[in-house]
Amino acid sequence: MAVQGKVKEKLTLSWILERVSEYEIYRYYMGRDFSLGVTTHSPFRKDQNPSFSIIATKTGKLHHTDFADSSKRGTCLDFVMQLHHLSFVDALRKVAHDFCLIAPDGSFQGGVRRPLEDCREQKPKEPTLIQVRSRRFDSADLAYWQQYGITEEELKANDVYAVRKLYLNGEVIPFPSTELIFGYLFDDKWKIYRPLGDRKTKWLSNVAQSTLSGKKKIVPGTKIALITKSKKDEMVLSKIIPTTCSTQNESEFSITKENIDVLQENCEKIYVNFDSDDVGVQACKYYNQFGFGWINCPRGYTKPDGTYIKDFADLVRYHGMEAVTNHFKSKKLI
Repeated sequence: MAVQGKVKEKLTLSWILERVSEYEIYRYYMGRDFSLGVTTHSPFRKDQNPSFSIIATKTGKLHHTDFADSSKRGTCLDFVMQLHHLSFVDALRKVAHDFCLIAPDGSFQGGVRRPLEDCREQKPKEPTLIQVRSRRFDSADLAYWQQYGITEEELKANDVYAVRKLYLNGEVIPFPSTELIFGYLFDDKWKIYRPLGDRKTKWLSNVAQSTLSGKKKIVPGTKIALITKSKKDEMVLSKIIPTTCSTQNESEFSITKENIDVLQENCEKIYVNFDSDDVGVQACKYYNQFGFGWINCPRGYTKPDGTYIKDFADLVRYHGMEAVTNHFKSKKLI
């Protein structure tokens, strides 16, 4: 219920943000801590796949996006308005009341509330240390990658390694000797991929989210660049378009402004390829404003269990490379 009182003339968002940080507002109404730039479950609904993210913009302001619902985006106050179906004024009053900035009767309390430390002022955490002892690819490793048409030579050329031992902050991470586990090396950082792991264990990474794999392929005069959402898809699609790169995730913020500038300055045409589900398509469309086109895995193809295929790597696995090549030909990209 909106707080009543004579505060309309004085109560503003800037007045509130002098006393409460944007991070604190998001955290209070989400009901949990979160990390900037990390995709998490949407507070607007129950979703099986994380589809919600909060980032800090270049101006230092926080901004949220729900990738499955384009109407759910904006500032911390927009978040309160959307979450509780309030008008702008009522959302201001709710925040002021919930954070004890105004009295129950709606009057100002006079003092300045001491806010929690703003997340942008916190000292950055020490980066996670991931160390790997690699080994030669065995037959099981190569059989896994061969499903996607990827050879041992291509794995080596892309700095993909089979993991013998894995260390996290100096501690050994135990795993069965028969488990498939691979490491993608980015300079001195690692992204660990466990194909058969669950959602919590499948990935481990200390690679910056802004990292664009394959960026060195982009040179002046590049005819076409294709930006996809995983190293696996990058290796598959590089067979068709050699200047294929990959992001660390699929979102509207996975290609940084710096990388957008590099692509625009060096490439005649740029296409984005994320999953063909609603979240992936919405993220692709976001990049239209930068002059990027987009191409997704054609819908209608299924796996043996009847579920739909969303990316080109799985399209190769279940329907062969020819299906991918034919789709690119139909779009006149090759």
